[in-house]
Amino acid sequence: MLKLSEVLQNSKLTKSNIIQKLKEMDEINKQVNEYLDEKTKSNN
Repeated sequence: MLKLSEVLQNSKLTKSNIIQKLKEMDEINKQVNEYLDEKTKSNN
């Protein structure tokens, strides 16, 4: 799992960059949750 500190260290610390990274992480998180929902549905 990516740590926020690692993400921030690897990019220039501007507000827009941080917001962009958070949006990317949020999108990944949504995709993971959808995937897990599908997996748990198929297991039942």
